[in-house]
Amino acid sequence: MIIKSCSKCSGRPYTTNTDMLTCPYCSERLSVELVSLEDLCDRKEISATGNYSEQDHTEQDNQNTTGWGSVPPVPPVSYDNNSSKTENAPDNNHDANLVCKHDNTIRGRISQYSCTGREDGNYRRLFFVRWFQALVYRQRLEDTLHRFTVRVEDEKDSSGYSNYRDVPVNVHGTISRGLQLADNMEVEVSGKYNNGVLMASSVHIVNNGYKSKVNFQRSVRAIVSGIVFVLMLLFLCFIGSSSGLGFWNGIGTFLKLWGIYAVVLTVLYLVLVFTRIGIMFTMFRGREARFPIMGILIISMILAVLSLYAFAPYL
Repeated sequence: MIIKSCSKCSGRPYTTNTDMLTCPYCSERLSVELVSLEDLCDRKEISATGNYSEQDHTEQDNQNTTGWGSVPPVPPVSYDNNSSKTENAPDNNHDANLVCKHDNTIRGRISQYSCTGREDGNYRRLFFVRWFQALVYRQRLEDTLHRFTVRVEDEKDSSGYSNYRDVPVNVHGTISRGLQLADNMEVEVSGKYNNGVLMASSVHIVNNGYKSKVNFQRSVRAIVSGIVFVLMLLFLCFIGSSSGLGFWNGIGTFLKLWGIYAVVLTVLYLVLVFTRIGIMFTMFRGREARFPIMGILIISMILAVLSLYAFAPYL
């Protein structure tokens, strides 16, 4: 038979009420077990109302022990004028309240898990999209996407049946330290929504009430990009102070020249690709060539610097 039990209380008390989420005495999340009737002979049962049975109370009082049965009774639940629970009141619907109060943090089981690293590997994001998601949604810059759905339990309806909703989740990066995501895992996910999809900034795996954080590797691309960005700022400051056109005028002129040369090189590259030489080169490589954005930017920057210092007196 299927039961729910508390792993924190002494003797692992159990209940056959599968709708009960937490232990009414220690607030520990109840775990699901598959047991036989013989295994339940020496274990105490939590009644359907979430309290100890009268027999368990009598036995514990007579023996004057300090085990599970001697835990002080649960304080009564009081409500204010807005029908909200007091701070010390037990929360047997912890998951449902967590979803309602903090909708950017959800808890449930994984389904339909997939990872682009295990598929064709052709998942790519644009440069600006990658950085936007990194800054706004705290995503890794790696083009490794973990996609799954979390089934969240909402509040019960008037008939006592649980309502569920499926929340799609995306998270980028390579998982480190041996932890992996898989279907039927219970997780707690926090993040921000983007068009109905929760972009996860942190993922915790929940097992018997204990949470283990899923860590992601440090992105080499992010580190290199950060260093290049700092060097580029220093380079622009050097251009503005040494061009002889004034600080801001020198930087503006350099950026204009850089953009003009980048456009010209892009047009020349596209023309070359559709010529006979470009087609033969692509066939010789045996695979489709990617657009050389970094090469065009570097070459156009060098040309812009040479033009700035060569024609600075005439600009």
